[in-house]
Amino acid sequence: PTLKMLSVTYCGIDVIGAQGIFEILIYTKTALEEINLSGNLLRNDGVIKVLTGVSIAKALKKCILADNQFSCDDEDVMKTIGVCMEKNKTLGKYDFKYNIVTLQESYKHEHKKYNQNLFRIFGSYTSIT
Repeated sequence: PTLKMLSVTYCGIDVIGAQGIFEILIYTKTALEEINLSGNLLRNDGVIKVLTGVSIAKALKKCILADNQFSCDDEDVMKTIGVCMEKNKTLGKYDFKYNIVTLQESYKHEHKKYNQNLFRIFGSYTSIT
C-alpha cells in the first residue's frame, strides 16, 4: 500500500519535528498527496523547513498548516511561501488559517503577483502601517 494522506494534527510537532516532515516530503518515491499539520508548534523556522520540503514534493496536492503559530510578517516565511508557489506546480491548496497574517503595505505593493494567491490562501489579510 502507498501512503497518500498524512494527518498529524495537534501532536506538538515543532522545528525539530519539522526536519522529519521535510525528509518525508523530499523522498523521491513518495506518493503523498495531502499533508495536514494543523495545530502544531512549527512557528516560523519550522514552517520554513516544511515548506522547503513542500516545494520539492512531486505528488503533493494539498498542504494544511493551519494554527502553527507562524507569522507572515517574517520576510523569510513569505519568501519561502513564494518559492513554494513557484516551484510546486501540482500543489493546488494551501491552508494557513489561524496563523499571524498581517502584511506590511509595502510588501503587498512589492509583491503584487502573490496578492491573489495570498487572498486565496488566507481568505483575507490585514494591512498594517
